[in-house]
Amino acid sequence: MKSKSKISFLKNRSKSFSQFLEEHFWVVIGLLILLFAGLSLGIGLPQSVWFDEAYSITLAKKPVSELIHLTAIDVHPPIYYLFLHFWGDIFGFGEFSLRFSSVMTMTTAIVLMAILIKHLFDKRFAIFATFLLCLSPMLIRYGFEIRMYALATMIAVLATLVLFFMEKEKNIKKYHFLQIIYAALIAVGMLTLYYTIVIWLTHFVYLIWRTIRDKKPIFRQDFWLMYILAVLFFSPWFLTMIKQFTNGALAQISEPMTINNILGVFSFNLLYKPIWQLSQIGGLFILGFIILIGILFVRSLKNDSKNNTFLTFLAAGPLVIEIIICLVKPMYVERYLVYSTPFLITLIAYLVFKTQDKVRYVSILFLFGLLIVGIFNLKQIGNFNFQRMQRPNIKELSEAIKEADHRKIIPIFADSPYEATELSYYLGNEIYFYAPYEELAGGYAPLNKSKYQIKNDQELKKFNCVRYTYYDTKIASLLEKQGFRKTQDEQTDHALKYTDYCKKIDVQDKTNF
Repeated sequence: MKSKSKISFLKNRSKSFSQFLEEHFWVVIGLLILLFAGLSLGIGLPQSVWFDEAYSITLAKKPVSELIHLTAIDVHPPIYYLFLHFWGDIFGFGEFSLRFSSVMTMTTAIVLMAILIKHLFDKRFAIFATFLLCLSPMLIRYGFEIRMYALATMIAVLATLVLFFMEKEKNIKKYHFLQIIYAALIAVGMLTLYYTIVIWLTHFVYLIWRTIRDKKPIFRQDFWLMYILAVLFFSPWFLTMIKQFTNGALAQISEPMTINNILGVFSFNLLYKPIWQLSQIGGLFILGFIILIGILFVRSLKNDSKNNTFLTFLAAGPLVIEIIICLVKPMYVERYLVYSTPFLITLIAYLVFKTQDKVRYVSILFLFGLLIVGIFNLKQIGNFNFQRMQRPNIKELSEAIKEADHRKIIPIFADSPYEATELSYYLGNEIYFYAPYEELAGGYAPLNKSKYQIKNDQELKKFNCVRYTYYDTKIASLLEKQGFRKTQDEQTDHALKYTDYCKKIDVQDKTNF
């Protein structure tokens, strides 16, 4: 009797707590948003601004016309750079201001996601799912990144919310108004990150599936006009996009969608590590987790609903479509799918939340544990570039350069435009760099025609000393060919290093150049 009464008491307390959360829904959501913002800024602010971020800032500081021109020969479209341009004009280009712009847009995405989940299911589950979203290492990471991923995520979630309300709308005028808004969001999303096409295709496939399910004629549906309108909104940039894909930097992306990369979608979202960085046990662990989620999903089909199906499409669709795209043109980059993370995490949360009580509590604790480990991994790894296998330390190196021989001014010579772009944010633009090309394009285009470009070793003759910065020493031979010799050992233990080089006649006095 005592045992039963105790269980009953705990259930009543649980119900009371759930009721309290539901009654104070927006207060709880607000507190969770503060948690997310704190985690993102707390982890992000100590990180160095790395090349992609420095490139964003470099473009954002340009006049609007030049910004758009430079964007046209880069990988990405211009909307984010325009957003950062006007943000920087108002709030400045300091690290806190710029990282906060991403935190702001990502928190907005999470709030919009909370609204969507509340309408799809209920307040109780919306709070639970939002809590997990705020612990997502992928969202935290790209919540502080000075790139377009947070903005693209916000647009993707907002468009999904508009689509949801559009399908519920009975007033024909409001319905068509929402269609126009949705079409505009598709265009804006594509002008922010081309990869948002995956979420728009997911929406489209869902609408087709729903039409077939309801036994309606496909080509008589008015959602076709909505997508045609979106294409018209995007059309001024269409030819530029084609050039970027055929001849620009986008053409160089060739990462296939392998089994490891598919598993990596889950390992990044949960543990913030690529699958190949995990041990064999860790890899099997992730595979087992995916299988478990699959089993839970099959069981949930017994209680299938329209909203349940919609969420499934949102979570699984981007990954499936990405696999299909990569069969035609391999171009997988883990961060390009970050806008699908809110839907994936929400689906996992839903499958866990809807299990039987005993399994549910264990599963919730297990999922919570994975995300906490992911946050600790993110804090340790920071904004590590998994493609270049480098952890930026530009901030530390810049401070070391500022402190070294402060009475002796030595010109800085960067190994490539890559390092020059990174260092320029902290040290200013007076950074010489090696680039043996008549024209610089792609991510280096803002440095084209720069008076600080060194095209060959002969141009090094004007210096007697340089402070050489590098990730490796590929260009050191150019210095040695012109009679330069090391005057000190490598400085810093991180990826980016610097060493002073002087000519023999000036080894003792580095002030003469």
